Amino acid sequence: MPDLDGTWSWMPDAGDPRRYAEISHDASGIHLDDELARREGLPGVILHGMHVFGQVVSILDRESGGAPLSRVRVRFAGVAVPEATIDVTCADGGAGVTFTAQQRERQVLRAGWATFDDGRPEDA
Repeated sequence: MPDLDGTWSWMPDAGDPRRYAEISHDASGIHLDDELARREGLPGVILHGMHVFGQVVSILDRESGGAPLSRVRVRFAGVAVPEATIDVTCADGGAGVTFTAQQRERQVLRAGWATFDDGRPEDA
C-alpha cells in the first residue's frame, strides 16, 4: 500500500464550476449563478460535489506512486467554493488510506477511505 500520510492542497479557480457543468451536463444554477446561489442561502456559486470528489481521487492517484486505486468511498460534508484552497489530508488506515477535504476550516468531504490494488489476482 502506498504511503499517503500528508496534506495536499488544491485551488479551484472561478471557471471550474462552469467547466464542470459543461462536461457533466449539470447546469444547476447554484453552480453557475452567484445571485441565485445566494438566494438559496449559499455563500455564492458552489463547486459541484462530484468535481471536488474527482479532484481528490486525482490527488490520491497521483500521490500513490503508481499503485492503482481499487475502491474509494466518501461522505459529502459541506459546500466548497471556487477561489479558496481545499486541503486534502490523508493518513494510513491499515488496509487503506483515510482522507478528508476541508476548505476554510469547514469539512467538505469526510469519512474518506481508499484502497489500492496489490497486483495479485482476486480469488475466483
